[in-house]
Amino acid sequence: MSVLTICFGTCGIRFTHSLYSTIFNDINAFDPIVTQHVNEEYKHISESYFFELKSSGYLEPRSVLIDIGDPNIGETLKKSKNCNWGFGQNALGFNFIEGTTNNWSYCYYVKGPEMFEDVSSRLRFEINKIDKIEYFLIILSPSGGCAGSACFILEKLKQDFPKISFIVVFIMPYQSKDAIQNYNTSFTISKLYSISDCIFSFENSVLQEVCQAGHSEVKVSFDDLNQIATKQLISIFQPVEHQTFPYFLSLVHDQKYKFLRLMSSPNYRKEYSSYESTPRWEAIVNQTIRSLNASHAVSFGNFVVYRGATTNDLDKLNFCGKLNTLSFSKHILEEHKFSQMFQQRHFMGSKYLSVLSNNSTNASALNSVVKLAKRAFSHKAFVHHYIEYNTNINDFKNVFSNVNQIIKDYYELE
Repeated sequence: MSVLTICFGTCGIRFTHSLYSTIFNDINAFDPIVTQHVNEEYKHISESYFFELKSSGYLEPRSVLIDIGDPNIGETLKKSKNCNWGFGQNALGFNFIEGTTNNWSYCYYVKGPEMFEDVSSRLRFEINKIDKIEYFLIILSPSGGCAGSACFILEKLKQDFPKISFIVVFIMPYQSKDAIQNYNTSFTISKLYSISDCIFSFENSVLQEVCQAGHSEVKVSFDDLNQIATKQLISIFQPVEHQTFPYFLSLVHDQKYKFLRLMSSPNYRKEYSSYESTPRWEAIVNQTIRSLNASHAVSFGNFVVYRGATTNDLDKLNFCGKLNTLSFSKHILEEHKFSQMFQQRHFMGSKYLSVLSNNSTNASALNSVVKLAKRAFSHKAFVHHYIEYNTNINDFKNVFSNVNQIIKDYYELE
C-alpha cells in the first residue's frame, strides 16, 4: 500500500519538501535500542508508503506538485538533490501566471480547468507504478489563489477516484484582516470539507509559539514552522506496532467532524537539539497534558502515539488515566475516548509523544476567519474581483453558511 501526495501552491510545496526530508532523515537514523531487523523493517514499510525506490537506490517521492505563482520554487526542490532522494520530473506540474494568482475564483473557474488534464495525467502515471493506492495526501494553504485550482482539480479527481480516501493537510496562515485571505480560506474549506475524509490543520501562529518556546525575541522562519509541523505529522504517519496506516481515520466516526488536531512533545528547533538532555517520559507526558488542558477543547476522540523505549515506563505514567481529566462530548462512546499506539524505535533519534484529537479547537480559528470574511463582505471589499470570474453574491452567502455549520457542529460538542 502506498500514499500519493498532491500538493498545491508555494506554501504546500515547501511543506511537502520538508515532509519528505523529515521522513528520509527518520528512516535513515539507525536506532541502537532496537534490533537491526526492526530498523530495516521500519525503513522498508515507510519507504514503500512514500517513495519509489529506483534501481540505483535513489528515492523519489510518490508526489505531484502544482504551483501557479512562484517561478523560483525550483530552488526549494533542488535542496533535496544533495542527498539520496529528490522529486522526479513527472512530479512537477507548474503553470505560472502573473497578476491574478491570489484570485480564488479565477483559479477555480479558469486555471483549474486549464490544468486538470496535465495534473490528472501526472497522477495516473504515478498510480500506474503502484500496486495498491487507497489514499491521496493533499497539502495546501487554503488562503492562496492556488487553493481555487486545488478545489476544482480535487472535485474532479473525487469523481474519477471515488474509492480513494482524501486526507487533507491545511497550513493555516497567520490571522489577518486581509479580506482576500479570509475569503479564499472560507471558499476552500467550504469546497473541500465535503469531499475529504479528514483534515489536519496546522496554524502558523500556534507553530510559532512552539518554535519560540516562551522566548518571543527568537526569530522564526517558515522553514522553522514547517520543520515542527512535518515532524508532528510524520509522527502519526510513520509505522506503529500492530496498526495499519491510516488507523487515525477511525477518529472520524461522524462525517460532521473531520478536523484532526495534533499535539506533540518534545519539540525544539533543530539547532537547539544538541543542547537538550534526553527527555524522560514523565516530563513529556506532563507537558502534553498541560497543553491539552490549556486548549479547553471538547474532544470527540484521541489517539496517543508513543515512540521510543516505552516498555518499562508506561504502566507508571497512567497517561490515559490523566486524559480522563479532559472534556469529552456527551455523545462519545467510551471506546472512542482514546487509544494507545506504540513504536519501540525512537523517532528522529528521540522519544516522542503525539496526541491526535478530533476536538473543538479548530472551530475557534475557523470562527475568526469567517467573521472577518463576513465583515469584509458586508462592505463589499474586493467582491468585484470574484464576481468578475463567475462567483456571485449567493456563492459568498452559501460559503459562509457552510463554514458556519461546521463551526456550529463543533461548538455543539460542548
